[in-house]
Amino acid sequence: MFWIASDDESELRISPTDSKFGRAKIASVSGWVQPFDGDAKSSQKSAQIHLLAGQRYFIEALLKEDGGGDHLAIGSATRGGS
Repeated sequence: MFWIASDDESELRISPTDSKFGRAKIASVSGWVQPFDGDAKSSQKSAQIHLLAGQRYFIEALLKEDGGGDHLAIGSATRGGS
C-alpha cells in the first residue's frame, strides 16, 4: 500500500514497468492535509499493490500548489504493515 499527503492537491501514479507509459493513478489528495498525515482522506491510500524484488517501477508524484505553504510526502507499507 502507498499513501500521499500534500498541500494543496496531488496525485501518486505507478507503472507496472520502469517506463512512464502505462502509469495509473493510485492515490490522490484534493484540497490539503497536514504533513505526513496519510489518514486524513480515504483517497490518499492505494489499494494493496504487490511489487516484485528486483523489478524496476516508474513512480510519479504530481503536486499542484495553490498558494501559501506547500509540502508533499509519500509513504509505503511493507507486507507486515510497517
